[in-house]
This record gives sequence, C-alpha cells and structure tokens, in this order.
Amino acid sequence: MGRRSILRSYGNPPLYCPECWYECDAQTELSEPKHHLPRVEVDYNYDPTSLESALEITKHDHRRHRHCPESGTVSFGGVLANCDRETFKEIVDYVLDACDEIVLSRRKRLLDAALERKDAGEDDESNMEQLVRELRTSEFDN
Repeated sequence: MGRRSILRSYGNPPLYCPECWYECDAQTELSEPKHHLPRVEVDYNYDPTSLESALEITKHDHRRHRHCPESGTVSFGGVLANCDRETFKEIVDYVLDACDEIVLSRRKRLLDAALERKDAGEDDESNMEQLVRELRTSEFDN
C-alpha cells in the first residue's frame, strides 16, 4: 500500500480538482470515480508527437475518472486533502506499527518529527514521503 492509499484509507479525505487548486487557489471537490470510459484499442500508428493522437488516446482511456463541477475538468487523480492532526498521528502510528523492531526512542523521534512537520504546515503526502525516507535511513538511529 502506497503513502497515498494509506492516507486515503483514514476517513476518506476528499480529492480536490488540480486545475482549481493550482490555477484558482480553490478547494473544489471532485466527484466520486463513477464514470467509466471505454478501453483503448491498440493503435500501431500512434504518433507520440501528435496532439491529435494524444487526445484520441485520452478520450478512450479505460481508467475510472472524477469530474470537477466547477471547471469541468476530468481528472484521474486529484489533490488529496490533508487530514486533521489526530488522524495523521493515527496514520503514522499505523505505519510505525507495521515496521519490525523499531526501538521505542527512535519511534518517538520519528513520530515527533512527523507531527512537527504537520504543525509547520507540510502537506500530508510530503510528510509521509519524508517519514518513509527516515525509516529507510539511519538518520534517527542515534
């Protein structure tokens, strides 16, 4: 399970439209992934430099997608909303519980560092990436 799926599994936080988020600084929730597009046919004449080919492939993409009611954007992902501090702490505890043989003092330092980043305003996805990096290195072994 990746960092994003772990974060999504707690409280099912909303996904925001990336276009509204980055272009308009707005938090517009995407629809649930209920729309299905037909599977792509294999196209041996596909030209990766052609906008027309790219649009044709996108039009027939098979993945579930979400729709933004404000901008009309079709998105295959979105910007994951941050959860509250207590929920984030539960998620970090869950991740640390899944790791074998973490010394309690190291576990406390990892948790404290993650919560400090959360309090400083770091988004949950970046924070979780940093936690995983710290788990893989000896940065907190001392």
